[in-house]
Amino acid sequence: MIYSGWMLFHSEYVYVIADTGARLAAIAALHGWSAIRARDRASPWILLGVGVSALAAAAQASGFAPHRHFNNNDLYHVIQIAAMLLFTRREALIEFSDPLRERRPPWRAVTKS
Repeated sequence: MIYSGWMLFHSEYVYVIADTGARLAAIAALHGWSAIRARDRASPWILLGVGVSALAAAAQASGFAPHRHFNNNDLYHVIQIAAMLLFTRREALIEFSDPLRERRPPWRAVTKS
C-alpha cells in the first residue's frame, strides 16, 4: 500500500529495484530461519528461487547481450522463469492442514440430524 502510494508520484525504476530487493531479502531471511529452525522442506526451494532471482537481476544490470536479438532484458526473463519454477516447486511441498476437518474415512457418510 505504501509502495503503491509512493509510486503514484515517483516513476523512477530504481524504486522498483529497491522494493523488490528488500522484499526478496526479507523472504530469504524468513525462509532461512524456517529452514534451519523448523527444518521446513519447502524453504530451500524458496531460497533457491531468491538466489536465481538475484542472478537474473545481475544479468539485467550487467547489460550482457548474448545475441543482437537476445538482449539483457530477454536474458533476465529467461532466468526469472527458472526462479518462478523453483518458487512453484515449493507449493507442491507445503502440507496444508485443516484443523476443522474430522479424521474419518471418506467412505463413511456424514449424516445430519
